[in-house]
Amino acid sequence: MSEQLVNKNRMVYPDILRIVAAVAVVMLHVSGIGMFTYEDSGTDYLISELFNICVRFSVPVFFMLSGMFFLDPQKSISIKTIFTKHIPRLLVPLVFWGVFYFYLERAINGVPVGLQDLPGALYSLLSVDGFLILWFLYTLIGLYIASPVLRAVIKSSTKKQLEYFLLIGFLFTSLLPYLAYIPQLAFLSRLEFFLNLTMVSGYVLLFVLGYYLKTYSFSKHVKMIVYTLGIAGLLATVFFTLAAHQNEEIPQNVFLEPYSPNIIFCSSAIFLLFKSLFSKRAFKEKTLASVRFFASASFGVYLIHYAFIFVFIKLGLSAASFSPVFSIPIITCLCFFGSVFVSWVLKKIPLLNRLV
Repeated sequence: MSEQLVNKNRMVYPDILRIVAAVAVVMLHVSGIGMFTYEDSGTDYLISELFNICVRFSVPVFFMLSGMFFLDPQKSISIKTIFTKHIPRLLVPLVFWGVFYFYLERAINGVPVGLQDLPGALYSLLSVDGFLILWFLYTLIGLYIASPVLRAVIKSSTKKQLEYFLLIGFLFTSLLPYLAYIPQLAFLSRLEFFLNLTMVSGYVLLFVLGYYLKTYSFSKHVKMIVYTLGIAGLLATVFFTLAAHQNEEIPQNVFLEPYSPNIIFCSSAIFLLFKSLFSKRAFKEKTLASVRFFASASFGVYLIHYAFIFVFIKLGLSAASFSPVFSIPIITCLCFFGSVFVSWVLKKIPLLNRLV
């Protein structure tokens, strides 16, 4: 009976989603190294790219998970709390890991570094020119700053109004820019520019979408439509990404952006699938404890995993060391569990626990 009460009082599917998204983001970067190494040609490159495409849902799902909790009107989050509690929770890791990767990247590449380089490391953070994975923290801070307005809008909105918000965000700031890559529809890029609907664009759309999918129930018919769009989005990502290799006028990564229509479809389908599978399922206490443990390490995994990738490359182990069919999953597991361990250790140490 007590196990059942635990399951009812805590949503388990967001924790499971965090774990899956954390593993996926590690695989995203491991496979990305493989793609870079194989230089856009051959079977191994295509295998690496397919791995990369299949886990592109990871970052959008992280934004959606943040939005589902942070935008909940039932949670008391004041403007003061945002700036004294929530943003500092991101700023401290941003500064530490920004400096850490500044030094690590140069040390790995054989560039002499010392304390005299610290101002340069800090400047790279201020100029948003720090290590590549840290962009997520900048964007999340921006969403936190905007959240009081978003929370007020959501609190006073009906389901229909929220769906209208999501619809115009998707049509005019996600779908429209991609249709503009069709030569006959290139004029749409100017239309998007002058409409200037930035208040519902990009990561704001994902942030609000997470809250919407968590809050409302959906019929089996609607779920099947979302799942079908998710599969179609995945297939479209594969097709258009490979097609972009043959067209120099289209940037190769344009269909891999977190807010591209195909990736939004995939991410929404995965979010809704996990909600449907696990929201009402009872778990044993030991299983719940394991899920909570790994979910609590997901932020640390995001911040730490690239250090393991760097170290493994220095030791001669990368996605290109042997067939990517095996190397990518194996290195992903090594980086994930290594990052979980480091995160667990840091959480045990006063002050350092603020870094993860």
